[in-house]
Amino acid sequence: MRTGKAAAHRSRSRPIGTPAASGSQLNRFRRPNPTAERNAWPVEFIVARIFLTLTVLSTLLMGTVFFYGLNIEDPKAISQAPVVDNHMLMGMGGLIFATLIHAIVFTYFMGTGRWLEETSNAYQLRSTFHDENRKLKYRLLIKITGSILLLILTGAMGAAADPASPVSFESSLGLTDAMAHLVVGSMAILANVLTGTAEFSSIERNGEIIEEVLGEVRRIRTEKGLPV
Repeated sequence: MRTGKAAAHRSRSRPIGTPAASGSQLNRFRRPNPTAERNAWPVEFIVARIFLTLTVLSTLLMGTVFFYGLNIEDPKAISQAPVVDNHMLMGMGGLIFATLIHAIVFTYFMGTGRWLEETSNAYQLRSTFHDENRKLKYRLLIKITGSILLLILTGAMGAAADPASPVSFESSLGLTDAMAHLVVGSMAILANVLTGTAEFSSIERNGEIIEEVLGEVRRIRTEKGLPV
């Protein structure tokens, strides 16, 4: 009964025929929070920082694998078995993790490239935005492909360095399998560090391109009287 009276009181508190304010209508009367707007970070800034964290972790993991490999004196010795096992397992994990990061970066550029193309066509923007995104993407593709191939080659050389492996590259390379594994592994770590640096700078530049496009979109919509 009280519920019915309360509902009747609410209905009499506004004129007949006046609809109740919805959540979206009420949001218009909320006071803005300038502090929250000032502290809001652009999405692309967050993407760059997430990538930086992942690539630092990947580099530390590869460095740990390298350290374990240097501590293997005789892989045939039973006392060295734990070190060899850790080196192999962490090496496989590092290879998969580094490859996954490179794949995420390239997928990110594919997605943002599609968005830039569609937005440029919809608002009739100049094609330089999408063109620069494509250049960044394909420059990275060469570096990413080389880094992943070196990682795979490092794993192959490591398998050949295993005393139980029937495969050996000593006659063809002129180096012992262990030394070849060390050389290729060093090159793989260096290549991935350089590629990670290029990826980070490309992500930051791509973020600047997206911000420029968003600025153009806001300008056009404001000129046409459309909501921004």
